[in-house]
Order: sequence, then structure tokens, then C-alpha cells
Amino acid sequence: MRHRPLALWVVVILQVVLGISLLAGAAGREEIFSSVGEAETDVARAAFLVSGLLIIGAALWLFSLSRRGWVLTMVFVGVGLLANLVLWYLGTPSYLRMAVQAATALYLNSAPIRELFVRHDEVSTIAIRESELT
Repeated sequence: MRHRPLALWVVVILQVVLGISLLAGAAGREEIFSSVGEAETDVARAAFLVSGLLIIGAALWLFSLSRRGWVLTMVFVGVGLLANLVLWYLGTPSYLRMAVQAATALYLNSAPIRELFVRHDEVSTIAIRESELT
């Protein structure tokens, strides 16, 4: 089993907390996390529910040291930051989610995390000498 640095644990915990906050928003019990952004329509509740489950799933996939989990988590963090910036611009920010996603983006781009997901060439290059060609 490969060693998981502390930064990976922090990212997984932050993503699970974010997923739980979205699930709480889907249930209409978001007073703990923020006073805005509660899902008031069925479509919004479904979006909160699906987003929360996908984020938690991506975090677990990331914890299994899958490169796809890292990419998926990066995509969700980027989309989430963009959505939170739009909400902030509209005057209904969710500061907790914005802080969690900003911290996650910083940790995901830290050297110990990126090193876990770098693809190393499995086959070394072959050097052919001129004497072997003739």
C-alpha cells in the first residue's frame, strides 16, 4: 500500500465535508453551513443531492490513488469555485463552501499530492547503436 501524505487526507476530508454540506442543502437543513443557497425547488434539491454524492464519490476515488479521481476532484473544485464566484457576484455567497474549495484547490496542486499521480513511463527508451543497424 502506497503512503498517503497528510495533504491527501486533508483534501479527502474537505471534499467529504463539502459533499455533506450539499446533502444538507438538499435536505433543507443548511442552517449550520450558511443561511443562503438552500434548495427550494425539486430541481435544486436534486442538483444538490447529485453534486454531493458525486463529490463524495470522487473523494473516495481520490483516496484510492486513482489518477481519474484526482482529475474528477479537480474538475468538481473548478466548477464549484466558478459557481461560488457567481453566487458571490449575485450577492448570495456561501463562504464556507468557497473556503473549502479554495483550500482543496491549493492542496490538490501541492507537490506531495501531484507526485502521487504523475505517470512514469513504464517502458524505458531503447538506444540503438549504429553497429547494430548494419
